Amino acid sequence: MDEDKKYFNALNLILKANYSTLAKLKSEFGCYKRAFENLKETPRLDVETEWQKLQKQKIQLLLAEESEFPSLLKEIPWPPLGIYIKGETPKNEEIRIAVVGTRKATGVGKEITRRLAKELSDNGIVVISGLAFGIDSASHLGALEGSTKTMAVLGNEIGSVYPRQNYKLAKRILENGGCLISEYPLGYPSYPANFIARNRITSGLSIAAIIIEAPEQSGALSTARFAIEQNREVFVVPGPIDNKNYQGSLKLIREGATLITSVKDVLEDLGVKIPRSSSPERSPDRQANVKDKNQLLVIKIIQEAGSPLTIDKISSIAKLEPQVVNQAISFLIIEEIVKETEKGYIV
Repeated sequence: MDEDKKYFNALNLILKANYSTLAKLKSEFGCYKRAFENLKETPRLDVETEWQKLQKQKIQLLLAEESEFPSLLKEIPWPPLGIYIKGETPKNEEIRIAVVGTRKATGVGKEITRRLAKELSDNGIVVISGLAFGIDSASHLGALEGSTKTMAVLGNEIGSVYPRQNYKLAKRILENGGCLISEYPLGYPSYPANFIARNRITSGLSIAAIIIEAPEQSGALSTARFAIEQNREVFVVPGPIDNKNYQGSLKLIREGATLITSVKDVLEDLGVKIPRSSSPERSPDRQANVKDKNQLLVIKIIQEAGSPLTIDKISSIAKLEPQVVNQAISFLIIEEIVKETEKGYIV
């Protein structure tokens, strides 16, 4: 098998990761070595030299036909023919959930993501994301604060980190027992289409996808579409109807995705039992963890009212824009500090 891996890697480089051509050659010749030997033009690269480059960087290659190849990934339409892995190999017994969203996330969105990812991690869930700015970075950072590893699926070649500013984050992921995964070989240039294709792997490795802050043109929506095609559950954190960062998210909810406000919602819907030993420790006074002045003001107003208040009423009393109140409320619901009732919000 190692020999065929070497030739797959070489073909992947020569054919510029052309999925359909690689699949056709494998089907026609039965193995990548014979496919390589039957190329019409003599390759200019050395198979062994390219293979040693992977070994030097401690990058392993798993082909789809190997038993160690993630079983969930084998099930999807258009499964990768091979994946490059830096770090620990994914285990089939792991429960993995993708957490993705916009690169241009709000501060509230990133904080909600971080807390959700940490709680998932504390409950033994492996959080998967794409190492991009915004929600992806917050997903990895939150998971790293928890007790379980996290995994990043790259839209670029396995030997580099994009964006470069996330190099330290990638290093932390590896140090924490996680891994970086890509279907693109060393030295392969990055193209915008790669990042969309990557999203099918992100959802494919997971039993579900959580979408946080997805504008109408967000790449996270492609992850949700792939998840639906792959028969995975799609969960969405709601947000203000007038915030552009939530337009794609709200559309997913209208189309049937499940609205969530807590990790408990996710685990209950998936039928995942929360191990007592891994349940996160929560402060008896959750309000003590709130530092944002707008969130504190919203809590104070609701408490002093003594009865449910609407967004408009809170906005009027606080002299804050409804959008600002909406963001504060969304965070406080996630933290289970504020609860929505038919008549309004209560603490």
